[in-house]
Amino acid sequence: MAGLSERSDTMAAINVHQSGLAGAGLFVLLGDPRRLAPEAWAEALTNRLGEGARASPSGDTGNLLIEIDGAPHIAFTIDHAVPATEFTDGFGAQADDDGFREAVESHRAHLVLSPLAAPASMAAAVGGALRLLDMAVTVPADCQPVGVFWLPSGRLVPLHVAGLIADGAREAAAAVERGATGLARELPVGFWVRIQLAGGEGLVAGRTRGLASFTGFELDLPVSTRTPQAAHDLLASLVGYLFDQGPVFAPGQRLDIGNGEVLTLAAVPAAERAPPLMVLRDGGGLQ
Repeated sequence: MAGLSERSDTMAAINVHQSGLAGAGLFVLLGDPRRLAPEAWAEALTNRLGEGARASPSGDTGNLLIEIDGAPHIAFTIDHAVPATEFTDGFGAQADDDGFREAVESHRAHLVLSPLAAPASMAAAVGGALRLLDMAVTVPADCQPVGVFWLPSGRLVPLHVAGLIADGAREAAAAVERGATGLARELPVGFWVRIQLAGGEGLVAGRTRGLASFTGFELDLPVSTRTPQAAHDLLASLVGYLFDQGPVFAPGQRLDIGNGEVLTLAAVPAAERAPPLMVLRDGGGLQ
């Protein structure tokens, strides 16, 4: 049975990446918790990316230090399963594909992957997020990798789907890192960022989950009389705009969202285990 410290490490990783206190991070769920071979992993990364990757032990801690294109990452295995409660609403459309849910429920360990340095910009965060996915999908097969749990958003997908996500976004992410804009539709924004709603018809509120890893803040939509679909679409469009244009929102800024409706942005600083918020205030709902 796993010790308390191991479970604490799991929850600490979840909390720090979902609080906006760190950049992107992920878990790779493993069927076999054997120690990773650094050389094999580095070779697989190099073969996938066509560029140099290095993986080496970090002192005597059991951690691995992984460098891709000069960017350092830390990796370590925790020899117990991620609590099932973390996956209650994170399964995607592939939840029942090829026994994926059963494989998740029977996983025995998880690998934690995280960058060692915060990204300098949103563009760098996009490139870094893609590198994390590449690291995840090249974990050696003898560790029996099952799926990828993206910590900031709480999204969970099978390993091969994570590979498809990375492959499909590679050119767009590289272009964003070079300064290109307008590429949100070509990035896996729906995997990196989730929109969560509370309430229902008549009164609804919403918030993003995972956006802070890229912009430094989450978007918050206070309770209003919008329909759930309208609230979701509003937040989704603003998230897409930010991935298209960069983190251009600032406190006090007014956003014309059409149909005569104007939102005013208000900043709320970070609280314990909660990221900074950019609140979308308007005159047509309950504040």
